[in-house]
Amino acid sequence: MKSNIWKSTFREIKQSFGRFMAIFAITALGVSLFSGLKVLQPAMVKTTDKYFMEKELYDYRVMSNMGFEEPDLEFLASQEEVRIAEGIVSFDMLCYMEGESEKVIQIYNVPERMNNMELLYGRMPKSSKECIVDSAMYGEDLIGKKICLSTDNDEDDLENFSVKEYEVVGVAQSSNYIQFERGNTSKGNGKIAGFMYIPKDAFDVEFYTEILVKFDEDYQIYSDEYDSYMDEKEPVWEKIAEEAAKNRHERIVAEATEELEDAKKEFAEEKADAEAELEDARIELADAYKELTDASKELADAKKELADGRKTLEEAREELTYAEYEIGYNRHVTLPAAEKEIEENYNLLCEKSAELSEGKKQLEAAQAELDQKSKPIYEFFALQDQVKLLQLNVNNLSDVFIAQNGSLNTKQENELKSYEIATSNILSELNPEAPNYIGQGMLQQRIGILSLVLKEIDSGLEKQAIDNDILGNYELIKSGQAEIDKNREILESGEKQIKAGLKQIEEAREEIADAYEEIEKGLEQWEDGMRQLSEGEAELLKGEAEIADAEKELADGWAEYYDGLEEYEEGYQEFVTEIADAEAEIADAEQEIADIEEPESYLLGRETNVGYACMENDSAIVNGIANVFPVFFYAVAALVCITTMSRMIEEQRTQIGVLKALGYSDASIMGKYLFYSGSAAISGCLFGYFFGTWFFPYVLWIAYSTMYDVAAIEYVFDAGVLAFSLIVSIICSMGVTFISCKNELSEVAAELMRPKAPKAGKRIFLEYIPFLWNRMKFLHKVSYRNVFRYKRRFFMMVIGISGCTGLLVTGFGVQDSIANIANDQYDRIQVVDINVMMSEEVDDTTDALVSEIAGDRVAEYAYVMEKTIDLVTDDAVKSLSLVAIDEEQDISPYVLLPDEETGEQLKYPGDGECILTNKLAKTYDLQVGDTVIFRDEENHSMELTLSGIAENYLYNFAYITTQTYEACLGEKAEIKSIYMNLAEGVDPHQMTADLMKEDHIAAANVSSDSKNRFSSMIDSLDMLIVVISACAAGLAFIVLYNLTNINITERIREIATIKVLGFYKGETASYVFRENLILTGFGAIAGLGLGKLFHAFVMSQVQVDQVCFAVRVLPRSYLLSFVLTFVFAIVINLGMTGKLDKVSMTESLKSVD
Repeated sequence: MKSNIWKSTFREIKQSFGRFMAIFAITALGVSLFSGLKVLQPAMVKTTDKYFMEKELYDYRVMSNMGFEEPDLEFLASQEEVRIAEGIVSFDMLCYMEGESEKVIQIYNVPERMNNMELLYGRMPKSSKECIVDSAMYGEDLIGKKICLSTDNDEDDLENFSVKEYEVVGVAQSSNYIQFERGNTSKGNGKIAGFMYIPKDAFDVEFYTEILVKFDEDYQIYSDEYDSYMDEKEPVWEKIAEEAAKNRHERIVAEATEELEDAKKEFAEEKADAEAELEDARIELADAYKELTDASKELADAKKELADGRKTLEEAREELTYAEYEIGYNRHVTLPAAEKEIEENYNLLCEKSAELSEGKKQLEAAQAELDQKSKPIYEFFALQDQVKLLQLNVNNLSDVFIAQNGSLNTKQENELKSYEIATSNILSELNPEAPNYIGQGMLQQRIGILSLVLKEIDSGLEKQAIDNDILGNYELIKSGQAEIDKNREILESGEKQIKAGLKQIEEAREEIADAYEEIEKGLEQWEDGMRQLSEGEAELLKGEAEIADAEKELADGWAEYYDGLEEYEEGYQEFVTEIADAEAEIADAEQEIADIEEPESYLLGRETNVGYACMENDSAIVNGIANVFPVFFYAVAALVCITTMSRMIEEQRTQIGVLKALGYSDASIMGKYLFYSGSAAISGCLFGYFFGTWFFPYVLWIAYSTMYDVAAIEYVFDAGVLAFSLIVSIICSMGVTFISCKNELSEVAAELMRPKAPKAGKRIFLEYIPFLWNRMKFLHKVSYRNVFRYKRRFFMMVIGISGCTGLLVTGFGVQDSIANIANDQYDRIQVVDINVMMSEEVDDTTDALVSEIAGDRVAEYAYVMEKTIDLVTDDAVKSLSLVAIDEEQDISPYVLLPDEETGEQLKYPGDGECILTNKLAKTYDLQVGDTVIFRDEENHSMELTLSGIAENYLYNFAYITTQTYEACLGEKAEIKSIYMNLAEGVDPHQMTADLMKEDHIAAANVSSDSKNRFSSMIDSLDMLIVVISACAAGLAFIVLYNLTNINITERIREIATIKVLGFYKGETASYVFRENLILTGFGAIAGLGLGKLFHAFVMSQVQVDQVCFAVRVLPRSYLLSFVLTFVFAIVINLGMTGKLDKVSMTESLKSVD
């Protein structure tokens, strides 16, 4: 039985899979939006918090108008619960890169422990000439290029840097700038383009411009714990910051005082020295007078002695003049003539020597030629003599052979052998083809052969001598040799003569050299005499010069004496004057020390960081929307789910009766439908939870990434959200199923198997209007009857569709309410161009100052008092900005005050009156005519009558006159602000840059910058609104599909019947879908009103401090929501046409009893 019921359950799911998936989709969509938006704000906070924790974002920035030094850093670091304290140096500087215009860059030292960076490209700087730059300003392609400090910077600012040109080695994001806004400055065009980090040693300063402080506790950002912790720290650290600034001030005063005391001591010493110098000068003048008198007498004696020396010197000069003539004649006439003669003889000998050398060469050539011709003859004579000697030796050996009776000893045989070899060699030389006969035959034969051969050789040689006329040639050679020998003797004789001549020339040269030497000696003696004469002359001239110098010196001495006397008198007067000036300077220095401005300290928390504050506002808006919108979304989804299951149970009333008649228990039957609805809802819930928890944060964080430079999203999986989603899903599905089944199972099986009796037909309200009813077609009448007769179906369809339309209106309305608040604020309310804050109170010189700086660039301006004051109510105390202007001035050119309800301009409050902005009035339930209490920081209170509530969107303001302020508090209004409107075409940023160069101006805010910043923040919400609107559209589509599907399923027999009656496809579809479109129209119209209510409630719950959203839905949003609802209905009707075609006509013949 149980297996059958489960089979039936799964068969039911398969047969009505569209309805099952509709429940799944509705639940999944509702849960995904609910869970996704609920975890979005925690995910944003968790991601940002993790990023800030990793980068060690400061808790406080401590600043002072005097800066800080290392002792101040140590003082702050030693405070209780301080984990890190780090000094920072930063300056705004005009910089440029080759090929680009100048930009204002905020330059920091590379942090060591706090406000760390995220290096995107490149590396960190390693030397003072390297830097890393802002990723929002430059990309990776800039690495390797140079950034230079512009010479347009003030010289004092440039002196703060030891390096003026830096190579880009990296591109980074800074935790100090997670948002695109970089701030304003007094440099350049007034806008900071980006940041740059350089090593600390690239700065040439000995102070810190600010000190960053990080505490031990790491509470999550934006949390109540962190806010409470910082609220407790703030008063303590304000005093600590004041003390640090005071310490710095005291050191500056102490150093200045010490320098002043040193100057006083130096002044006293220099005064004493000057008095001593004056006394010494007076004594020196007296001594000089005596010295000058003595010098005059000594000068007269020296003149007489000098005249005697002059006479002696002239006599010596005459003797030396004659000696000079004689030496010169010998040197330049006599000796050069002798040298010339010697050189001529020498040249002649050289020519002869050359001729001898040439003859010698010719002789040697003839000798060589003769030797060449005589060589063969001498060789022939030598060969002939050798043959004859061999013949003689052989003959002697033959005689020995005979004498020894035909024998030879060994030595003699060797001699014979050697004779044979010699003879063979001669023979081979004469005839290379001659046969070898050596060692052939007996000794006697050998000797005989040898003798015979030698005779033949000798005969051949004699014949050769005759043939070649060797003897005749030999005689010629002997004659030629004799001629050569004779010429050689002649040449050798000539060489001897030349050598002798050269020797004589050399001796003559030596004599001339000796003569020159004698002349040189004489010249030396003359020069020595001349030198002595010159020395005497020099001494004489020196004496004369000395006398002249002495005379001049004496004259100078007297002049110097008189000058010294005059200088003494002037010096005395100057001494008196300088003493007076020095005493005045000391008095001025004492006054300057007394006038050193008191230290001003500034304690800036994270909330002053633009990116931190914007992220808090964005997450707060997200949280506000997430707390309200998904609830309505979920409610609509739950309502449709309830409708689906209740109508499904009612539709299967007959099947329940059959199962009960077959003996199935109530629990088994109920379990079937509980499993059907529960499996669809739970699976949809789980899918929706995990999908929504991932998808919505992922998509929306991508949108926020265009505004913020933070790490990838950190996902948050909230078990509480999952549990709540599961419980609601189970209640809306299984709970409704349980109640519906319980009601049906309370009846007996027979009653269940019988369909419910149809309700009695009633006339609908259109039938009471004959003019309309009688003119309708039959099918139209039937459709209207079906629409209004089945009240439950009517209301369920209208409620479901109106809920979807209402969600669309709400989504579009949220965008309408948020999108333009920055434009509304700065285009319709705060229309001032620039708000200038003075460091001192406005006085009679301020007009001249404004005219000098701004000139004709300012169209109009007004002096305003702005201060923070508390609004005191019964419920709370709220800080706001108080704006006070003189009653004679008109604030409307700068700030418009439209009535929040009528939009008309409010009259500026008079004496004892004030105007509040609407956010404050709504929050604290204040009405026009109520008494409003304000309290300043000194607990002085003033009670004013609320004369109007002005429309306002950003920040909280109260407006009064300065006369009211002074009358109520009894003190003069401290006016330090100037509202400025610029002339057409004037750049507000350039104007603020020029204004900020003036010492009396503390800050200048450009309204367009605030507008752009808030617009960008609001623009980042567009994706959230788009996602919500898309989900609302998706839910509307699914709801319409589900309701249409249920409607068709419930009317299967009716549809089959009209088909049997002959209706065509188009007529059948029109019959069914006409009712859907009518119901869609009613639902959409109701949804427009419901959406307005939804939207108003949602916006009332989206509360962001100091931001007031306009509760408005534009007509286009109503129209778009209405049209989308009908578009979805038409698309679904077209899609359902196929289901109508599948309805079988035989269904109408089945019994229903």
